Amino acid sequence: MLSRTADHLFWMARYTERAENTARMLDVNYQASMLPQSPEVAQQGWLAMLDVTELTPVFAAHHGAVVHEEVIDFMVRDLSHPASIMSCLRAARENARAVRGALTTMLKDEAYCFMRLGTFLERADNTARILDVKFQATDLGLQQDDFYQWAAVLRSVSGLEMYRKVYRSVVTPERVAELLIVHPDMPRSLAASLREVVSLLAQVRNAQSVETERRAGKLHAELKFTRIEDIFSVGIHGWLSDFLRRIHEVGGGVSRDFLMKGG
Repeated sequence: MLSRTADHLFWMARYTERAENTARMLDVNYQASMLPQSPEVAQQGWLAMLDVTELTPVFAAHHGAVVHEEVIDFMVRDLSHPASIMSCLRAARENARAVRGALTTMLKDEAYCFMRLGTFLERADNTARILDVKFQATDLGLQQDDFYQWAAVLRSVSGLEMYRKVYRSVVTPERVAELLIVHPDMPRSLAASLREVVSLLAQVRNAQSVETERRAGKLHAELKFTRIEDIFSVGIHGWLSDFLRRIHEVGGGVSRDFLMKGG
């Protein structure tokens, strides 16, 4: 497959997944804001949205206080930054237009694999960011009404029903982390996403991709065999920060090995 085609398919999928993730978080945050809670807790939920997408400084530069109407407009319609839903969909559309011939005749071949690679790398990144922001808020004592806040985290990744089936008990941060990090049957968990990444890399491997496969395989193996207690013992913020760095390296490896240089 031409690297140009692979590049467009990969980024089309990443931008589409990013738009969906943002829409999920906005929906859950808005529903949570309807619950009885203090203004401080409500504001923290919207600040967390900005933190997950690393847009807090950008928002602060153009807006005053964090008001949910302004955050929603900023995250949905604002084209001045690349993380809004409209920006993501515009970028996805531009990439799709460039390869529309491949899309209309797509089989589950290399083209499909590069799309799925983009999806699962973006999904793993998003889940890790959500957890990291929520645990930082908890560590700083900013999070109140833990049950509702952590249930909202689960809803944002369609995981609340899965949690109830697996644990059959009250929602706690530790179990949410276990479900979303190491549980292989949770579709949006880090373990499940990396399992797919490893499988897809094996299907599209070339002479340059050995190191990228090794890094992805090592990360997946650690997720497969680690226990959540081990992660908490070393500090979950540090662990998640390291995971985000490593998943970024895997994404960089995919770009280097398969996609357009400098694309």
